[in-house]
Amino acid sequence: MSKQINPRQLKFAEAVVIGTPLDTAYLQAGYVGKHASVRASNLMQNPLVKAHIKELQTKSTDAIIASLIKCKSVLTKKIEANVNDKVTHQTQIKAIETLAKLENWESPQKIDLSVEKKIEDLSYDELHSLLAIELKKAE
Repeated sequence: MSKQINPRQLKFAEAVVIGTPLDTAYLQAGYVGKHASVRASNLMQNPLVKAHIKELQTKSTDAIIASLIKCKSVLTKKIEANVNDKVTHQTQIKAIETLAKLENWESPQKIDLSVEKKIEDLSYDELHSLLAIELKKAE
């Protein structure tokens, strides 16, 4: 007969997964308070508890990824919407900004290309941007 995880172990594992300190999770699960941190550490070595924590973390990660994918999909639909969809340009811009943050995209930097700057004083990024502008003009 295989051993099953008990209700206190379940409660302990659930508290650990959401970031509760081990000793606090131990007490919240209904265990006695004496030597809580040592006993909580020992409980973390229990194969049933370890397995349940891993399972909960996997489910949590999967749910976060699914939620993020759904969020990106909604934002993309707003960005690609046309006038008939009753989505304003302001909404589209906000969707682009939000999607950019989710994707960790860097914002374009404004470059000062005033006449006073000599070409030798331009940074690599400024030269690269200037070249890109000139190439676009040539198209």
